[in-house]
Amino acid sequence: MKSGFDVIGSIAILPLYTENPKKVAKYLLSEHSNIKTVFLKEGRISGRLRKPKLKFLAGEKTKETIHKESG
Repeated sequence: MKSGFDVIGSIAILPLYTENPKKVAKYLLSEHSNIKTVFLKEGRISGRLRKPKLKFLAGEKTKETIHKESG
């Protein structure tokens, strides 16, 4: 199963054009122990704070994560 996705901390974000996003989300949670939450990108980044529109798919229902830059 091939699908590109972004990972930020423990959150994976699938692109809008993903086929069977629920199936891909369950696969990511089962195969990647570092991923705890999966969202689907629903639209463009907009607004003053540049927040993307996301739809929750699977895992823990949170948008908070810890992300470390290299070191």
